[in-house]
Amino acid sequence: MHSLTHVRAWVRLVLILIVAFLAAVSLLVAGFLLILFPGARDRVGTSILDLTVAAGCRLTGMRITVVGAPPEPPFLLVANHLGYLDILLTRRTVRTRFLSKAEVADWPLFGMLARMTGTLFLERRNKRDLSRINKMLDAVWGQGSGVTVFPEGTSTSGCSVGSFHAGLLALPAETGRPVHTATIHYATTEGPPAAQALCWWGDMTFLDHLYQLLRMRHFQARITFAPQPLTRSSRKDLAAALRQQVLQSFRPIEGAIAA
Repeated sequence: MHSLTHVRAWVRLVLILIVAFLAAVSLLVAGFLLILFPGARDRVGTSILDLTVAAGCRLTGMRITVVGAPPEPPFLLVANHLGYLDILLTRRTVRTRFLSKAEVADWPLFGMLARMTGTLFLERRNKRDLSRINKMLDAVWGQGSGVTVFPEGTSTSGCSVGSFHAGLLALPAETGRPVHTATIHYATTEGPPAAQALCWWGDMTFLDHLYQLLRMRHFQARITFAPQPLTRSSRKDLAAALRQQVLQSFRPIEGAIAA
């Protein structure tokens, strides 16, 4: 049985790399062939991404439960952050772009996919970069798209929900744009507790964590969308209110420890 889990992990890992590679090639080809037809290019790109995310969820063994209704675009969605699985889970339930730390853009293959699918990258150490991001958020909304932000700024073990950074909420606070929330939760049905097997936090290395994840047959992923978006005129008040709304449906992750 122990050797079977290793075989499962290696087969899944190879398949994930193949899917990511094919997705990248398909997006490049579609972008080139449909360069004169931006509408068709965007639709094809969205379909490729839909299939890629669906395959990623299946290959990682993710079994999804959705509570509530996802927001309709254009929107700004914020959620608690437990690791890279949040990207698959959120994108599988709602078509959205993401705001990510700039380092992700340099990841082999996956960074290229993130760039090609419209991810916005933030230089977290450069506070002046917030003004650029806010302008990009405004442009994305103007295009009728949605963006998901993880305002804790880092992923956690799921012990609680960290403070929400208010800087990225300046634009919706100033313009009165409603902000939606989602609460993410994971649970294992076998093996280590979810805080170790599913949440990616602290000094965990990506490849080691992914390999251990792929050894499991499946796991439970739950995303809960709040029934109503929130508005506040102050970005700090908005950050606090959004965090409180996430906490209303938050449950600590099994095995989580305080940072």
